Amino acid sequence: QALMPIVGQMDFNIFWIDSRSELFTQAKDDIQHRKNIHPVRIDTPLDHIENIKDNDYALILTHDHILDYALIQGLLDYKNCYFIGLIGSQTKANRFKQRLKTDAFRQEDINKITCPVGISEVEGNHPIEVAISIAAQLVKLLNEEPKNSTDDQKMDSKASQATITPNKKHQKKRSGIHWQDIKPVSYTH
Repeated sequence: QALMPIVGQMDFNIFWIDSRSELFTQAKDDIQHRKNIHPVRIDTPLDHIENIKDNDYALILTHDHILDYALIQGLLDYKNCYFIGLIGSQTKANRFKQRLKTDAFRQEDINKITCPVGISEVEGNHPIEVAISIAAQLVKLLNEEPKNSTDDQKMDSKASQATITPNKKHQKKRSGIHWQDIKPVSYTH
């Protein structure tokens, strides 16, 4: 939820997919003037995988390890994502990657997963700090030296799953914040 107002200021087309419509209501003031943010309520985020295009970047930002793994499997099975960012710890990353190897996924595809997602230089575990870390990684990926690129970019972002479709090739970096360290923040007006 904290990520949307940040990436909404970027030149991306964002589809925020979540099963919890109350999050869209809570974020209404932050996103209502952003024409590039498209909240989509869907009961099963897996159903949205068919809308993701090849070479998209995907973000999986849930606290449900079972759903996370199902989304990873779906993305690796059916889509040729250039980058898959997954919120979580290095322990979660190692477990998922080992499980994917056991499930016969190619190492080349497994290497597309960046977990933990976000840059380590942005410290903190509050939602806004995590959002800034993830947004910084997206900016870094999109601004790295492209190979055979055009300037067209598109982002399709979801609360439980997100994709970015740049028409650029980028190097991946593995770093970030562990999901267990995220602490909720209460804001009072």
